[in-house]
Amino acid sequence: MTFYRPLLLVSFLSLGLCACGGRDSGSPGAGGSAAGAASAGDGATDPAGGASHVESRDQLPGGQPNFTPNEGWSAYPPENAMRLANYRVPGVDGAEDGAVVVAAWPSNLGGLEANVSRWMNQAGIEPGPDGLSDEQRWELEVRDFVVSVFHLDAGGGSEAPGTESNEHGAKGTPLLVAYIEKPGAQGCWTVKLTGPSATINKTKADFETFLKGL
Repeated sequence: MTFYRPLLLVSFLSLGLCACGGRDSGSPGAGGSAAGAASAGDGATDPAGGASHVESRDQLPGGQPNFTPNEGWSAYPPENAMRLANYRVPGVDGAEDGAVVVAAWPSNLGGLEANVSRWMNQAGIEPGPDGLSDEQRWELEVRDFVVSVFHLDAGGGSEAPGTESNEHGAKGTPLLVAYIEKPGAQGCWTVKLTGPSATINKTKADFETFLKGL
């Protein structure tokens, strides 16, 4: 009986040390599961190769908008630093796919009206004194953001015949575009959907859903 008592004591102490070691490895800063969870929460890269998206709106620095793609939108890498994300939108009824471009700008790009005139010109619509109808222009209030939305289509399909291209794309191209501002903050954001009229019309509700998720 005397022989087994020390052996039992050693076994008990070994089990206790193993248990303590398991708790230490998971503590913050020790490279365990807690530290891994913290780093994973900073952002998640889209598996399709697009921009990174923050998991929680509460983690967004400085109240930045949260751009989370709709189901069925395929991400692809932005071409420059101003673009936050690019998405490919499935075409409908045999039409070509649409493209959504999300961009952040350090200034207001000359203000909303200057941008509207530029977009109307791109869409092949002459800016006129009567302005745009409620079906062409409306506003959304999402969190602390003022979102101005424009559906601009001259009726020329994906590109009106006889129009030339410029740095913003082919003139006569249908557009669904949003200009996003945050009162008191510098800069702005734009979200632009281009593509055939049928694809844009079909995607209009999803585009609004995307904006309401900011």
